[in-house]
Amino acid sequence: MGVASTQSASPNETFLRETTVGTIRKPESISKLAKLTATTLSLPASTLNIGGQQYNTLTALTLNTATVGAGGVDVTVVANSVYYVYAVVSSNTVYLIGSLSSSVPSGFMQARKVGAFTTGVTSQILEAFYYGQVMSPGEWMSYTPSSSGPKVDSILTKTGKYKRSTDSMEVSVSATVSTIGVGASTMLSLGIPSGFTLDTLKLALTASLQVLGSVQIRNAGTTIYYTGHVLYSNTTTVGFINYDGSGGNYMDAIRPITWANGDAFTAIFKLPIAEWSGSGTQFVW
Repeated sequence: MGVASTQSASPNETFLRETTVGTIRKPESISKLAKLTATTLSLPASTLNIGGQQYNTLTALTLNTATVGAGGVDVTVVANSVYYVYAVVSSNTVYLIGSLSSSVPSGFMQARKVGAFTTGVTSQILEAFYYGQVMSPGEWMSYTPSSSGPKVDSILTKTGKYKRSTDSMEVSVSATVSTIGVGASTMLSLGIPSGFTLDTLKLALTASLQVLGSVQIRNAGTTIYYTGHVLYSNTTTVGFINYDGSGGNYMDAIRPITWANGDAFTAIFKLPIAEWSGSGTQFVW
């Protein structure tokens, strides 16, 4: 969505657009670009210098990656890429547009860089970065882990948090369960945040022997705690192994406990992420 700009008549009136090219009356103020959905971004009201003129957008600008052109991207969005976000002017209206170019978006001679975003394997927006921010924000974000294994439909609540650390992801997950049932043939596993894949080139092993973190299990009935490791399962999920007297077992429907209402587990782990490979430096602002 674009925001129309209105010309001001005098320096004492509410300033919307400078009429003299190259003359700027107010300090520029670029708000923080933010992700709204998997395909949309928003830039709150800002004061922007574009092509020697100054614009005050007054209301938020939006960008939709499904759109090609002003208010979207300059070419069809592609997966696993870094896009720069620009404010541009078309027919006296200010728009946002995303581009793979770090200098100017296709089809526009004048533009103001206001942020950036990354796309994942499905071409959806992974993260948004405001102007001047580094690619490794270290801000915790929420997600709901997917799950698989023995009767995991009985898991009542699952919560997850993750943040970026250069080319890796730090993850914290927890789940509270009801009766999972019998059967010990399948390892319980959880998914990492959607749109990301584990970079197996940076693992010593691509097998379940590869340890990624730790897990703690609480038996609600006895208040006994069990510990174990988070293991590699595949490029989008992790599994768990617990310790017992026999030297350790996969965490499943009956190990380390026969899961019942109120039992819970929590885990922390760190993963190298393919979509972030070689990154972690500041954007070229």
